[in-house]
Amino acid sequence: MVKDITIFQHIYKNGGSSIREGFNAAVIMERYPEKKLKIFYTIGKDDEECIYEFNPTTLIRDNAPIFFTGRGNIWRIKDALQNQECTFNVRYIITLRDPIDRLLSAYNFYHAQCKQMLNISELIPFKIWYHNRFTLYPVFHIDQLPNVLACFSEFEFNPEFIKFNSIFYSKVRQQIVANENKKIFQRKMQQIDVAIELLQKYCDLVTFIENHIEIIKCYLNLPFNDSYKWINSSKEGHVQFNRNDLSKEDFKLIEQDLEPEIIFYEKCKEIFT
Repeated sequence: MVKDITIFQHIYKNGGSSIREGFNAAVIMERYPEKKLKIFYTIGKDDEECIYEFNPTTLIRDNAPIFFTGRGNIWRIKDALQNQECTFNVRYIITLRDPIDRLLSAYNFYHAQCKQMLNISELIPFKIWYHNRFTLYPVFHIDQLPNVLACFSEFEFNPEFIKFNSIFYSKVRQQIVANENKKIFQRKMQQIDVAIELLQKYCDLVTFIENHIEIIKCYLNLPFNDSYKWINSSKEGHVQFNRNDLSKEDFKLIEQDLEPEIIFYEKCKEIFT
């Protein structure tokens, strides 16, 4: 017995919440929470959500969901689905986003989370957030390229190795940071082709955030609740910092730091569009 299931591999700040909630509001679906071997089944009747502990054998049921979302490494999912009564044919979908737009969305989302989780309405200046974005609570940032590698690589991927260190102290410290960033930059450039090869190998569909919902709706041929199309925008709420708010100096800094991310994105656009 072969069972086809499709997983939307959620990359942070790439429209995954809209996908999850839109389909979740319209159909039965499943989800792997990050770092937990569980599936959440949303039944969608009488406004009740039924949650079950993960058990791959439940996927064999005739009425078992065929689509779910998650952020976990695909090899953990493969391991969980092995040695079952049927063979699972797992297809992956992913959405990519322009790195600068993604970064600004993350800045807006950070403030929304501060308000929602900590009841803090004070805004952090962009440059301060940017230099500390990988460590700030309540939500830290991860670049798109390492996020893709972390999802699809067989080995344990440590994003710490490709984070630029943007904290400035003395001139000596700045020189040390500059030298380390140069090494990190070289490693990130080498990882671009690796990430693209992983996408080509494992993803049946690579979309881009400009029209990802419509493309995924057609691909899955499942109902979607269109009221969730812009769920991320509503979460970001009152801040809405955009490119026009960046100084020329800050924009140049971002372009330099994100050069490998930009090259990766542009190459993906050429290959997968």
